[in-house]
Amino acid sequence: MSLRIINSDSLLTYPYVYPVLVSKAFLEEGFYRKLKADWPDFRKFRAEAHYKSPRRDVVTVKGNKNYLKLNETFRQLFDLFDSRDFRNFLFGKFNIAQARKNGLTESPENSILQMSICEATDGYETPWHVDTRRRIIHFLIYFGSPSLQGGEFGIAEHRKERSILHYKQYPNLMNLRNARYFSPHDNVAVFILSQNDSYHRACKTKGLRRFVYCSYNAGSGYAWKTGKWGGHSK
Repeated sequence: MSLRIINSDSLLTYPYVYPVLVSKAFLEEGFYRKLKADWPDFRKFRAEAHYKSPRRDVVTVKGNKNYLKLNETFRQLFDLFDSRDFRNFLFGKFNIAQARKNGLTESPENSILQMSICEATDGYETPWHVDTRRRIIHFLIYFGSPSLQGGEFGIAEHRKERSILHYKQYPNLMNLRNARYFSPHDNVAVFILSQNDSYHRACKTKGLRRFVYCSYNAGSGYAWKTGKWGGHSK
């Protein structure tokens, strides 16, 4: 699958305490507009509620029923992200050797891609958290909506723990600082190396928030060393 449908030079390292990449125009403009025009009709897919929130996800993995129902444009997007060329490009942007020092145990090259096509409406937000420890890298691409207010994507720095194993899924908010926010404008993409201190959130949404959420995951078990990760920190 050709990398020509992405603006590879636009994906830049964001100066932060954990690895983050940001692009303000990630997909080639013509392809992006076609994706936006071909946005799927969720009634034709198995759309899942996201943790009982006002968000629904069309979850696709290679060969599942949702994948087989994708239109040509979104199938092309999935196949790009699942291609060896894109994986090599993206993984090369992150310092995987350093990630292994920070607890990464799985090889990104052998990861499984999951692409979710998402719609969130009034009241949707998530708390500060770290994703499942199966996650190696995750990223979002936004599809702007005239009705959308809020819905920013936030990242935050956690105070230093004695060990990378000590971070919890949900932080004590008193331990967070240096928060940064990205507006969900057309074609904005944010990529995160999902290490144990990669705290992030979605801010409260009013209106329609459309985005594609992708992740590269371990086939089984955790991708990161961790202690008693689940739950809240003190």
